[in-house]
Amino acid sequence: MFFKSKAAFFVSLVTGILIDIDHILDYYIQQQITLRIKTIYLWCIEKRFKLVFLYCHSLELVFILWIAIRLFKLGIFWVALTIGLTQHLVLDIIFNRSIIYPYSYFLSFRIVKRFKKEDLLRKFRYLYLEK
Repeated sequence: MFFKSKAAFFVSLVTGILIDIDHILDYYIQQQITLRIKTIYLWCIEKRFKLVFLYCHSLELVFILWIAIRLFKLGIFWVALTIGLTQHLVLDIIFNRSIIYPYSYFLSFRIVKRFKKEDLLRKFRYLYLEK
């Protein structure tokens, strides 16, 4: 609405959703290739992973994109893409704060911690899971 562009809205919306493709990549790296979305979803929800790569969930990436937009005067496509990524990460940080430490959204922090789940996620017990 701000840019009065349906294309910008679409790019922002799609980018904000497709950022989660890195969850699938994490599954493939640590498990195997599967097309069963339910299997991947449960693996993530039940936190069966040992490592948290999530390359697209990176505040550094967002900062770099905003700086590049400013320095190189990139067009509305890049602005919309970066808005989608930014919104997704901000909402993740807000709504997942009981699960993951906010600084875990920095890729550099995940690298320092060697992507280990126990260093990135809060100690959290689900009422319906005892793992």
